[in-house]
Amino acid sequence: MDVHVTGAGAVAQVAVADPEQLQQEECRQVLDAVHAHVRLHPWAASGAPREWTFWLESDGTPFADEHQVYRQACAWPALHGQVHSLVQATAAGPRRRPWADEETPTGAAGAAYLAMADLRWLPGYLEYLASCDLDHEVHQAAEMDGIIASHGWGPDTLGLAAARAWRLGGQHGEEQFDSWVEEGGLGDYLGSPDGAAAFRAAARAELELDGPLDPRPGQDQARARRRFEQHVDGGLEYFARYLDEDELGRIRGAAMARWDRLAAS
Repeated sequence: MDVHVTGAGAVAQVAVADPEQLQQEECRQVLDAVHAHVRLHPWAASGAPREWTFWLESDGTPFADEHQVYRQACAWPALHGQVHSLVQATAAGPRRRPWADEETPTGAAGAAYLAMADLRWLPGYLEYLASCDLDHEVHQAAEMDGIIASHGWGPDTLGLAAARAWRLGGQHGEEQFDSWVEEGGLGDYLGSPDGAAAFRAAARAELELDGPLDPRPGQDQARARRRFEQHVDGGLEYFARYLDEDELGRIRGAAMARWDRLAAS
């Protein structure tokens, strides 16, 4: 069976007994072949394709698309690192991930199934979301609901909620966050001491992420600091319903202190 890549045709052959029930070694060979092609033909952010995907084909008949391959590969924990690496390799920069089809960015199934399988891959899922154009969401909300359903509420999934509330809000972030609060158990967890503490930590972490507004050599530091301050204040508005004024002030102070340390270093 041939491994096909958009724009390149067949890039490898893999012996597959049943494309609907791929075995671990078969999945590994497919992932290896696609990743090898991507490494040989890397994308510049300015030259990334709008659409890109891979699939299995035999005698001109497609048998398994990338979503099916990723889903089956994620059933094998030994392949999780390879799945993660390929999802990362097919990002073209912030909000510039190519589309696998009209509704789904490439890598969606890999990133989502990994995060559902094991919380250690949740940061990778957030990286995946940051590479998507979330102003044109289709399945991302369902993916996040699936991750919450798999793991429940805890410090890690509150990190997802905090990111969804602001940085990764996209089209439906506010609506989804509110549904989690009202119907998905998040309201009860935020009302507990552990949940409240975890959300404070998650909100603070969101505002201390590295980003394009961090200080850079040669810029007008006073103007750059004001711009970052406005960015922080805008972010805090999204968390104000769930944090008191004192906590918002502490988070704001920590974010600005981090910026000042970077500027002085």
